[in-house]
Amino acid sequence: MNKSANLSWKDRILNWIDKQEHENPEMTRDQLRLHCKRNCPLTQRSGLAYKGYLKAMREKFGDKRIQRVAEKAGQVDLFN
Repeated sequence: MNKSANLSWKDRILNWIDKQEHENPEMTRDQLRLHCKRNCPLTQRSGLAYKGYLKAMREKFGDKRIQRVAEKAGQVDLFN
């Protein structure tokens, strides 16, 4: 039985991101995020698979929307 059949799309993408991180150890976090964004393993940017991709990217790299709102408000990031 195929193990990936039991994984959610989010888990599959997280595994793919970890593989990219392992293959490219010289990349910074922002470079890795951009690399993963440009090399999305999905053929379509819609549906459940793409939603899983977006959730995995937010989980791994943080939500950029929240960071931009905080920067506009002049708030300091206390967690990083």
